[in-house]
Amino acid sequence: MAEQLDQLTEVSGLANVSLRVAPFSAGAHPGVMSGPFVILRFPAGGDGQDSEPATVYKDGFTGALYLDKPPEVQRYTQAFGSIRDAGLDEDASRSLIQQAAEELRK
Repeated sequence: MAEQLDQLTEVSGLANVSLRVAPFSAGAHPGVMSGPFVILRFPAGGDGQDSEPATVYKDGFTGALYLDKPPEVQRYTQAFGSIRDAGLDEDASRSLIQQAAEELRK
C-alpha cells in the first residue's frame, strides 16, 4: 500500500492532476452521502457551444447510472464543490499521503 501512496504522491505533482484529500475531520461532507461519481464534460464544438451536455456517471452495485438532466448535473456540481472545499489543499494533501506511506513502512 505504501507504494500505491508513493504513486499518488508522484502523479499529484503533474500539471494536469489536482489531488485533494478530505480528512475524517471534515465530517459528513456531500461526498460521504453521494458516493463516488464523475462529472463528464465534453469539448465545445466549432461554434463554441458544448458538443454534448454534461453528464454525471455513477457506478453502482447493479450497474452504471448516467444522469444528464440539468438539475441533476447541477446538484452533483455543487456536491463536487463542497467536497473540494472540505478537502485539504494540494500541498497539505500530498504531505498527508506521504505521512501515511511512511507510517505503513514502519
